[in-house]
Amino acid sequence: TGTISKPVDNSVYNDLAVIRGSCKDSSPGEIERVEIKIERQNPKGYWTGSGWDVNEVWISTWSSGFSVWVSSWEYVVPGSLLSNAKEYIVVSKAVDKAGNEQGEYAVGESSNSFIWDDPAVGKPITEIKNIVDGQKLNSLTSISGTAEDPYSPYCAGISEDGGGKVELRIEDETWNKWWDGGSWVDVVSTVSASGVSPPDLSEWKYDINSWISDHKYRIRVFGTDNVGNVEDVDSGYVIYYDTTPGSVVIGSHSDLDYVKELGVISGTANGDIAGIDEVEIRISYEGSEGTYYWIGTDWSSWTGTYERICNKSGSEGEVSWSYPGGSDIEPVLSDGTTYTIRVRVRDLAGNEKEWVEADSIKVRCDKKEPVAGITRPLDGSYYRAGTLSTISGTAKDEGSIQSGIDRVDIYIQNITVSPNRYFDGNGWVSVESSVTVSGTDEWIYYDSDLVYDNTTQFKITAYARDKVGNISVSTYVVFIYDDSEPNVGIEEPDSEYERELSVISGTGDDPYSVNSGIDVSGVKVAIQEDPPTGSWWNWVNLFSEVTPKYEAGSYSGGSWSKSSNLPVWEDGKKYRVRVYAEDRSGNTSSVVDYDFVYDSVYSTAEVVYPGDGSKVNDVSEISGTAFDEDSGISEVRIAMRDMSTLLYWNGYSGVSPGSFDSAVPVWGVCEGSVSWKIKSSSYNMLSGRDYRIVVEGIDLAGNDPADPDWGSAPGIEFRYDNEAPEIGISIPVDGTYSNTVLSTISGTGNDTNTGGSGIASNQVKYRIKRSDGKWYAGSGNTWQDSSAWWPTNYTDGDPGEWVKTFSAPYPWEDGYTYDIVVYAEDYAGNVNVTYATSTFIYDTTLPTATITAPVDGGYVSQTGIIKGTCSDTLPGVMDKVKVRIKRGSDGHYWRVSDSSWTMEGAPEVWNEASLSSESTFFYLNTSPWETDETYYVNGQGVDKAGNYQVDYGTITFIADFTPPTGAVVLPADGSEPDYIPTISGTCGDTSPGEVDSQNVYLILKGFSPVEYWSGDIWTDTTTVYLKTTVLSQSTWYYSDSNISWTKDRTYNATVVVYDKAGNSTISIYSSTFTYRAPIPETVIKFPLNGKYYNSLE
Repeated sequence: TGTISKPVDNSVYNDLAVIRGSCKDSSPGEIERVEIKIERQNPKGYWTGSGWDVNEVWISTWSSGFSVWVSSWEYVVPGSLLSNAKEYIVVSKAVDKAGNEQGEYAVGESSNSFIWDDPAVGKPITEIKNIVDGQKLNSLTSISGTAEDPYSPYCAGISEDGGGKVELRIEDETWNKWWDGGSWVDVVSTVSASGVSPPDLSEWKYDINSWISDHKYRIRVFGTDNVGNVEDVDSGYVIYYDTTPGSVVIGSHSDLDYVKELGVISGTANGDIAGIDEVEIRISYEGSEGTYYWIGTDWSSWTGTYERICNKSGSEGEVSWSYPGGSDIEPVLSDGTTYTIRVRVRDLAGNEKEWVEADSIKVRCDKKEPVAGITRPLDGSYYRAGTLSTISGTAKDEGSIQSGIDRVDIYIQNITVSPNRYFDGNGWVSVESSVTVSGTDEWIYYDSDLVYDNTTQFKITAYARDKVGNISVSTYVVFIYDDSEPNVGIEEPDSEYERELSVISGTGDDPYSVNSGIDVSGVKVAIQEDPPTGSWWNWVNLFSEVTPKYEAGSYSGGSWSKSSNLPVWEDGKKYRVRVYAEDRSGNTSSVVDYDFVYDSVYSTAEVVYPGDGSKVNDVSEISGTAFDEDSGISEVRIAMRDMSTLLYWNGYSGVSPGSFDSAVPVWGVCEGSVSWKIKSSSYNMLSGRDYRIVVEGIDLAGNDPADPDWGSAPGIEFRYDNEAPEIGISIPVDGTYSNTVLSTISGTGNDTNTGGSGIASNQVKYRIKRSDGKWYAGSGNTWQDSSAWWPTNYTDGDPGEWVKTFSAPYPWEDGYTYDIVVYAEDYAGNVNVTYATSTFIYDTTLPTATITAPVDGGYVSQTGIIKGTCSDTLPGVMDKVKVRIKRGSDGHYWRVSDSSWTMEGAPEVWNEASLSSESTFFYLNTSPWETDETYYVNGQGVDKAGNYQVDYGTITFIADFTPPTGAVVLPADGSEPDYIPTISGTCGDTSPGEVDSQNVYLILKGFSPVEYWSGDIWTDTTTVYLKTTVLSQSTWYYSDSNISWTKDRTYNATVVVYDKAGNSTISIYSSTFTYRAPIPETVIKFPLNGKYYNSLE
């Protein structure tokens, strides 16, 4: 017998150098040899000693590597025999020397099977499943994964009870330490995992809570199978454990910064060991509806994603971030608002701060431009040497949030030269330049290098800049620098002898194209009598001054004059006029003198027609007289002025009349001398204008009177008027109605625009025609067949007023129309031929208004309004209808103007209704009703004459908002009747409402096709409402024998119920039914049932 001791039956090996066993034979037999058979199961094969064969092979003692001893044997396993994950069966048999061979092979003794789990190839495989390599974590309570021994079932397997295990090496690479199961140590340590379902290790885990934040860990896992094959230890898994939120710094802005625009918000962030996932930002401000947040393109207080994502330069270490990015735009800021910026980091381990703990700053928005001002030099001013050493001004920041003035810059610009030149702090340059002043709120600029060119215009422009860059609107001044003397000359007096000198005048100028100019009072005048030794005029009443006393003339446009406070010139006396000029910069001219002798003896002339102050309608000739006591009249001259345009006659006396179009007086020569005249062929006067005429005589000695001062009204003035006046009627107004006695009629008269001579007090007259063709007879209530004119009292004016007062008995009677006609005549004799007319109706008959809906004692719905009719007796016309609504529960009145119930002014709380175009119908478009409430309503008519309806009565009604109910009972819903004599149902209304028995309708609808019963035929054009009969407010029916029912057709019956308030409802239960025609009946009349017959015919 041969047995096997190794391998053991049904075992797994990873180390098998020899196969051995024992052998024995019963005495007296002896073992000659031992043979073994090695059979491979997958795939099938037999070991030949050097290879595999499909045929059964036994290896005997004499094979290589086979040794047999007295009671044991051994076979050295060649290297090529065993392959990983293969199952083998080893069978041994002994052969004795007598040639007997073992014939039975007991399993477990002579026949053993085993599996080869190769130590190089059959190593177990482990994996970690709940983490991935490089993962960032902020929580990890266990490490778990899987383990397997490959090539199952041809392997040893891995289990706790089989000697297998899963081990971990957890290394803290930050500190270079290892986890030993209880603490972190300096030497490499290994810990063992446990099976999730022990002893099985196919799923395993290891619990650990001792991670240190912001550390890097490397976790290696390896398994040992049940025969001791050990998995190679690889590089493992790296994780980054981080439980602290990252940090962020806002670098672009500081807390409480002033800003104009946010621009790009930026900074740095650090996610520590985990690295950064996102940098998030919130921007907000407090507004009228709470906190407003920037949502990328707009501000919102109620919706949107408040967190916005920033751009970032990476994720590891310190990274840069900025906002906005993507589709977001820069937030739009409002002046005077404080904004909060919060920024936080979410790291790749999922750590992030709550927004209330996030890093934040506040910025204040200042968009208001500052204001700059220049106080010296003054705009439009003038300066000379030594008068402008400094430039100064002010600056102020504006708005509720002020960043403050940063600086003020000014441009000092020579605008006379081309191109302009600018002062840059050192000198004048052609490039636009500015200088910065000293100070902010009050500033000054001084520079010894600043020298102004003579006779040059300069412009100084100031800009203030606040600390966020808002720049003020420019403010500037323009001034002239002038250091040159002006010129002056005398033009009047202009001869050795002066016959008239009311004005001393001359010329003056300031040389060069740019100058300060001479002011209106820049020419100074002095007057001396008996020059060169006489006294000087004191400009009051005497020649009493020893030295010249100067008084300012009036200078304008290169000329000057002096007419005020002049002395009274004495005939035959010599005078000297002395003048000099001073320009606006203070430069003075040389003195100029002029001497003359005064001589004035004038002749006289006067106008006879028209008379002074007269009003005429004929100006065909103007005439008068002239006189000179000494030398006699040489000629008479005339000047005329249109006092409306203040223009003068142009003096033309040719073929065509001369016009009044001259800006200055023009003298024309008249016909004659002592008696003179001028005809209308020489002038053209217009009606409605005042004219002033001045005449003068020139004597033979050549004295020409001084031109008159037209402002002092010389000569004579008259009004030329050839137009009829205007007339109008104010009371009564044309087309009006009146119910009161008209005690006066009045109106306006006006000749202002029609010649303007005025209307006399008794020259406005009237007449009255009544609608029956009669004319007013002038007193009381008397009328006649012929018309007559009667005077009024008129007060002239622009316009004037006329009035006629009547006394009882008055001429007005109810129901008549009156036509009043008026005309006027003016002082120039012009008569108004286009009469003024006014028609009015005298009406004392009261109008009526009647409320027709809701009806008295009736109801009103929720949307119901008050309506009615109205009328007035002709010629009266309705004007309006007023409605008063009283609520029964509290006696309050409805006021439409503010939609309220009130006792204010009660009971006179009236509301004006809307009238129809013909004034025959009215309605009040308001519905203040409350259901179940009682109301009392009055309607009052008012006509255009102001008559108010007195007897207007009261209607009472109840508001009912509850819709009535209705249902179809027969035919029953879902039924299939074969006979339908009537359709009936129920109806009702909640108290106090009542069903309107005249307004309950049936809609009978047929299907396939859809049609409606019209009462005569079936029609598909529109829904038809069929009037029903209502019984006792609770039931209704509809009976129509003409309805043509179609067999097997489906119908629907719906009832529509209205209550007396107009509320309606469609039946809460309609009925849909199918009509079935009656089944035919047959009757056997013969033979009779139950009878006996012996024959049937």
